[in-house]
Amino acid sequence: MDIQSRLAALRESEKRILKMLSEAEDLDTVMKLENELAVRRSEIERLEGRLRYLRERTTFCSIQLTITEFRVVTTPPETWTAAKVAATHGESW
Repeated sequence: MDIQSRLAALRESEKRILKMLSEAEDLDTVMKLENELAVRRSEIERLEGRLRYLRERTTFCSIQLTITEFRVVTTPPETWTAAKVAATHGESW
């Protein structure tokens, strides 16, 4: 957005300079306005190039996303079973 705002301001400035240039009567004023116009146009071209670069760069961007399900695995609490008691005490009963 900043680049677009600057471009709009520079284009308006360019229009004002062109208007002044069309009304200029002496050579000194014409030369100064031509220099200012060249500066504005150079800056406009630079910003347009930057804007093109940014647009092209975002066109080819890709995002890689990996989603992994996270599951909490709980082990059931040890419970009393007859088989466990028998295995633990063996044949002592």
